[in-house]
Amino acid sequence: EASRVCPGLRAVYPGIPEEPPAPAESVRLRVGEALYRMLETVADGAPVLLGFDDVQHMDPASRDVLFLVARRLEDTRTMVVGAARSTETGTAWQQEGGPEGLSWQQVIALAPLTGAETAELVDLLAPKAGDDIAGKITDLGQGNPYFIEMLVGDWERHDAASLVAAEARGDGTGASWQPPSTLRLAFERHYAGLSEPARGLLQLLAVAGRAMRTNEMSSLVGKAQSAIDDAAIESIDRGILRVDAGALTFKNEMHRAFTYYTMPENARLFHHSRLAAALEASAAAQDFRLALEAGHHYRLAGMHAEAVEAASRGSRMAIDRGAPQEAERALRAISGLLSGPEGYRPQLLLGESLVRQGRH
Repeated sequence: EASRVCPGLRAVYPGIPEEPPAPAESVRLRVGEALYRMLETVADGAPVLLGFDDVQHMDPASRDVLFLVARRLEDTRTMVVGAARSTETGTAWQQEGGPEGLSWQQVIALAPLTGAETAELVDLLAPKAGDDIAGKITDLGQGNPYFIEMLVGDWERHDAASLVAAEARGDGTGASWQPPSTLRLAFERHYAGLSEPARGLLQLLAVAGRAMRTNEMSSLVGKAQSAIDDAAIESIDRGILRVDAGALTFKNEMHRAFTYYTMPENARLFHHSRLAAALEASAAAQDFRLALEAGHHYRLAGMHAEAVEAASRGSRMAIDRGAPQEAERALRAISGLLSGPEGYRPQLLLGESLVRQGRH
């Protein structure tokens, strides 16, 4: 019966016989009994702690089995702990004496850490981290202590090659960084089994680095709106994406970083170049933002000449329309990409943007 719950037992103990056939209506009873016997054997009279993650996703069959196990454990020293995300409408996952027979005796609501609490935690975990590194850990962690701990560990092990170091210096390529095993394990369950359209949608959003509407993505990738909508719903159901004022964005910045840095480098370059070309083609005559965004993606695609041209054109428009700070930011990013006469134009524009800001 235990092998019905954990088929991997046969790899450790090859002598286990095949589980006997059982009517469908009795499988849950037999699985519940098997789990109880396993716990009884492992505990050997000691107190037992059972932990369940993502209780809100527990299917009816699993709840039935949990109820059966809990009923058998009533006279033992056992604590059952479940972790779940509260939704906007409350804790719908909580079964207060519902048909499954489960009721949680105590609920502890955990809110994300505040900025001050995050800073204190980072200071305790990494007292030698500078302000830039600590600030980037705070931004990426988004109040989640588990994410913060993983980011600190990654930085301590890889220093300049870590995610926070790459983000702090504005290195959007970060081709040398790979998520550590802890990060892969944390996000593995979210991404396992995703369809190819959903993966493509996530890669596009990760490369874009901003919220996008489905009709915008449809025109950028040349796919039907219905296909984009289906892929979006799949990712929203997994808890990877959220809807923000009608646009799609990652629920957590760590999801975006994981998607961006785990995709193959060639796929990343392809998405950047394709997005840059689409933005440049759709930019209006006086729309400096799309031109600057196109230059950003050309740069990350390794297309330096195109990056300098798009950024210079967008910066010229930005300066003329009273946005010299945006021009300065874009021009500093492409500084040094081209040498000789090709590099003079961005330098002159950078000087003009500084003069317009009164920074002679």
